[in-house]
Amino acid sequence: MEHDKKLTRVEGEMSEVFKRKVEQKEEKLRQTELSLGRKIEREFAEITAAKEELNARREEFLREKKIWEKEKSASVGDLLNEGGAEKGDRDFPEVPKNWGFMTLRRNKKK
Repeated sequence: MEHDKKLTRVEGEMSEVFKRKVEQKEEKLRQTELSLGRKIEREFAEITAAKEELNARREEFLREKKIWEKEKSASVGDLLNEGGAEKGDRDFPEVPKNWGFMTLRRNKKK
C-alpha cells in the first residue's frame, strides 16, 4: 500500500513537471514567434523605405540626365557651323594614294 501511494505521488510529480516543461516550451515558442514577427515587420519596413529612396534617387538621376543631355546635345547643323564658316572646311579630304585604297578612277586605268 505504502509503495502504491509513493508510486502515485511520484507519477503525479512527474506529470506536473512534464506539464510545466511543456508550458515553458510553448511560452518560449510563442515568444520566439512574436520576436521573429516583429523582426520581419521591421525588415520589411526597412526594405520598403530603401525601395522608396532608390526610386526617388532614380527619378532625380533621370531628371539630371535629361538636363545634362539637353545642355550637351548639339544638332548636326550646330556642329557644322562651329567647325568653320567656309564650305571647304566641311568637305572631306581626298584619300592619299599611298594609303593603299583603290578608287574607281584607278581601276579604270588598268
